[in-house]
Amino acid sequence: MISEDEFKMFIAESEALLYRGEEQVLKFEENPKDSEPIQELYYSFYSLKGYSSNIGLDNVSKLCHRIESFLEKAKHSITSIKRTNEFINLMFEILDVLRSVVDNVKKREIKDIDSLLLNDLKRSFDNFESEFEITFIYPIPSEKADEIITDENNHFYKIFIKLVSTCKFKKVRLFVIFRALNQIGHVCWSNPVPALLEKADFELDFEIYFISKEEREEINHILEEILEIESKNVSIVNQTEFKDVYINYNLKWQEEHKVFKSSELVQESPSEISGETTNSIEREKISEKKPLIDEIKGKKIPKIIFTNSIDFVNNKSIIFVPNAHLLEFIKHDNINVIFSCSKRLTRKKFYLYIVKEGFTFVSENDDFQSFEKFFEIEKGNFTNFNDYLEAIRYGAENLEHFLSLKEKDSNY
Repeated sequence: MISEDEFKMFIAESEALLYRGEEQVLKFEENPKDSEPIQELYYSFYSLKGYSSNIGLDNVSKLCHRIESFLEKAKHSITSIKRTNEFINLMFEILDVLRSVVDNVKKREIKDIDSLLLNDLKRSFDNFESEFEITFIYPIPSEKADEIITDENNHFYKIFIKLVSTCKFKKVRLFVIFRALNQIGHVCWSNPVPALLEKADFELDFEIYFISKEEREEINHILEEILEIESKNVSIVNQTEFKDVYINYNLKWQEEHKVFKSSELVQESPSEISGETTNSIEREKISEKKPLIDEIKGKKIPKIIFTNSIDFVNNKSIIFVPNAHLLEFIKHDNINVIFSCSKRLTRKKFYLYIVKEGFTFVSENDDFQSFEKFFEIEKGNFTNFNDYLEAIRYGAENLEHFLSLKEKDSNY
């Protein structure tokens, strides 16, 4: 039973934290180069995590914990105006959700967010972090270096990995490897250097320096579950050697990473200005021939099959990619079938996905402008792709037919 004093304390503290959180988001919007607002947001959600747990809002507490991890990485991954806007929109969405929980508590109603909503919100963070850029190598923060390196619970590793010679998409494979390792530790250096590795500018093998509380057997087990790794070696590194790596390479890494990213903070690329979604890192060449939409007008438009919602949180084969990259896959491989499922939070909007090379590639946002042209939706008098997808699910032939079916459906 929650006492009246506990109710009052939670309401007062959480409202103050949410108000401060909104202030910090607005400060960051004014000056995205200043990371202090993100650090303040981190402290706010850290505090809210504890208060939520105290009154039984376990899912809210889990969400705040996920936000902490997200904010720690966001300091390194917000590298363009587009990314800044995505971050701001996401944070305001989260604050709105949490504010609704607090409003219920003010009525003395303990209504935790449900598990489906929690997973969808977590997926939003995963989406942001996996914009098909390999940005999973972060230096140890200077102020935490000694604490981390001298922590007796931490283990230090040098991991050698060689990919199979038939690996076609090294970026995809690196993404999977880094994501798996960073879930149990911290990848903080690589050979070749991070700026090259993140562009998949290497032959087949590479080394990474890795910190984790997990034993070597667990790391080996995780790597064994990942496809297209020909060989690997996880060796233990002592504290002295690891500290030498940090001292000798960390400053160099920051300088290289600053040069690599700084131009993206100053201005948008031409494709971003025109509204197209593209990778900021040079994409790995898929083929010498890159067909354009104009070159495939005569080809058959892929069939869209609707499926039940997918568990995007626990499925390790899921990779979110920019919509333009997904369309490139579809065109390049002449894919005849595309799958779609509705989003839980907004059931009138959809994910598109394809299954390729053992992975499920999923559209990362709702900007389907390039798909609208490819599927020639204007022929059915549709003006947006989500209506087009909903019409296909209804079995409608055009917009007029779709609207008439909607009008008859009382459950719509």
